[in-house]
Amino acid sequence: MMGGWALQRNLSSNYGLTFETQASKDEGLKIKAVDPGSLAFKAGLRPGDAIVQLNRENVATPDEFAEALKKRPEGKDHLILFSRGGMNNFTTMAAAK
Repeated sequence: MMGGWALQRNLSSNYGLTFETQASKDEGLKIKAVDPGSLAFKAGLRPGDAIVQLNRENVATPDEFAEALKKRPEGKDHLILFSRGGMNNFTTMAAAK
């Protein structure tokens, strides 16, 4: 399993996501930054959103997010349940090449 900084760097370069460190895992994985034009940006994710599930698996840490990414068949879009302003929303994000 990748350590914190290396994992953050990998998620940022592959998907354009940087996550905040959270005190509570109950709120999901809070997005700190989204690179313009990235796969995450194209999926509609924005800073301040909290990813609750990735591919129907609860995620609360970058490690859990990375593990859920790996389980998806290659080339398949990722299903994301995220929270914005107290409302839950679904989106799909293309797989990194």
